[in-house]
Amino acid sequence: MFTTRLLRWFGELYLDDPELLMSPYVSPLVGDFSGLPPLLFQAGTNEMLLDDATRAAAKAHAAGIPVRLDVFDGMPHVFQAIPQFPAAQLADASLYEFLGRHAGWTTSFSE
Repeated sequence: MFTTRLLRWFGELYLDDPELLMSPYVSPLVGDFSGLPPLLFQAGTNEMLLDDATRAAAKAHAAGIPVRLDVFDGMPHVFQAIPQFPAAQLADASLYEFLGRHAGWTTSFSE
């Protein structure tokens, strides 16, 4: 669905100065993760940003940030938005547990 050419075209629509591609405001992976709060990354194995999520989690860990990376087998980008996927329900549960532990939220999700 997404080709390198198409992604470059999207990038040009978003940002007209290629120099800014290495700005942490555009690409957080080139920024400093020091001092960030605990981070939760979720991605599927069919996720186009899985490598970025993995790299960001590793960078946060190296900066001493509490981090968790949840990877869901066979799931695509934004699978969490499709409640019919059992993995989306697992992702929600993981998010609520993470928020409970790090933000003190005690509300659970149920529908």
